[in-house]
Order: sequence, then structure tokens, then C-alpha cells
Amino acid sequence: MGARLHYQLQDIALSIGTFFIGRSADCQLALDDSMVSRRHAALHIAPEGAFIEDLGSRNGVFLNGVRIEKSEPLHDADQIRIGSQDLGFHTGEDLTHPASSRRDARVTRREMRITQLALHDPDDPSEQTFVATGPMTTVPGRAATGLAIIGGVADKAFALGRADEAERVLQRALADILTRAASGDVDPEQAERAVGYALRLATATGRGVWIDYGFRLYTALGVLLPARIVDELYAAVRKVNHADKSVLRAYTARLREAAASFGPAERFVLQRLEGLERWAP
Repeated sequence: MGARLHYQLQDIALSIGTFFIGRSADCQLALDDSMVSRRHAALHIAPEGAFIEDLGSRNGVFLNGVRIEKSEPLHDADQIRIGSQDLGFHTGEDLTHPASSRRDARVTRREMRITQLALHDPDDPSEQTFVATGPMTTVPGRAATGLAIIGGVADKAFALGRADEAERVLQRALADILTRAASGDVDPEQAERAVGYALRLATATGRGVWIDYGFRLYTALGVLLPARIVDELYAAVRKVNHADKSVLRAYTARLREAAASFGPAERFVLQRLEGLERWAP
């Protein structure tokens, strides 16, 4: 059938079977949206056609602007709204987007090429979670788009003890956020979430590069790490083999330049960061 789900500038291939959408890590597409239920909707893909079903969500599923009351058939170019998220359903091998020339559509598909990563639960081989991975294109003001899409899948990989899979899922989105931090296209909530995932990777893999990631990100942003993250850093540095202290020193040096404007709580956080140099391996 060649069905695709278009979401946040990415095309996600839909294979035969049921594709769940919601906030839960159990869903194939996990949406970071408070208006989305844990298991909000299901797409049923079959050779003879596709259908969308509301799984009893609180805020409903809207198909082309109309809230559905029962399972409804899907057709090419249908628009789906789940919570505050808009998704497009497409069929056929040649997906083009409005206002794009044929050449531009080919370029877009090449640049946004995606693959699917399956995470298998060793206790239930039939259970799989799919996530779009590959080169990411983002929209200004939506710096954490990648994490919003794949965060739930990474959570499941961590829960299954599959740190290598979690790292493979997360590393491109984290790198994307770091790249855009220098231009100010990352807000505090997105930055804190990114560092939180990086510290989980550091603890699970023992790789100090993920400790360094937090310092590099907040150096680019030029702001103080939240106190909660600093607490987590003290726990994480004990689990890694090596961390680059020069990255930490560069960060604390930049903070000291602004320390005159810090209040007591901020100065305490800075002191704790400086103390990390004694703990980092």
C-alpha cells in the first residue's frame, strides 16, 4: 500500500498492522503533548486499506477537522489532529508536498530519508516499537522535535536494558539540539530534557562524552545548569570511564564571567559545578 504518516517534516513508513499513537513509550509514535492520552489512537494498515480509530482518548481524534466517533477509513492527503499535533496521511510511493516542484520534492525526500528501528522486548518477541531515525530537518521554534518524536522509544530501550539502542535512537536528535544552541533556537525546557537524556546515556553506557554533552550545550546557551541536573551530574560522573575536564573548565570559566549578577542560590550551583572537577574521572 505504501502508506506514510507525515509529521513534523518527517515521513514515517507505515507497514501492515496496527500503529499506535500516544504519550506512552509503548506507542510506535510517542507524542510529547499534555493533550494526548497515553494510548490515544490507532492506525490499522491492511492491503485493502487503512483506518483510524480513537482509543477512548479524552480530547478526541479529528479527521479533516471533524472529531471521529468510530473507526474511519483513511485516504491520501487526509489530515489528522491528535491533541495539538497535526499529522498527514499519504498513500503511494511518490509523496509530494503542496507548493513544491517535482524536483524539490525529490530533494526533500532525499534530505529527510528515514529508516525504521525496531526495539524488541526479549520477554515478548512479538512486541516491537518503531521510530523514525535519520537526518532531521527542524522548524524554527521547534528545537526538540526529534526528542518529542523518539523520546518514548528511547525510554523503552532504557527500560529493556538496551543502552546501545537508546544511544542510537537519541544521538542524532541530541546532536541537532547542540548544533542549534549557539543560535538560541533551544529553550530552557528543551535543553534540560536533552541533558537529562544525555546523563541517562552516560550512566547506562559509561561513556563520558555524554557528561561532556551537558557542559557543551549549556556553554553554547551561556546559562547556568539547573540545580537538579547538577545533582544528577554528581551521580553520573561516578559511572563513566572518562570525562573531558577541559569542557567543564571552559563552562565554569564562562559562568564566572557572569557570577557578579548571580544570587546566592546561583552561586551555590556554580560552586557545586566547580567541585565536579574533583569528582570527574
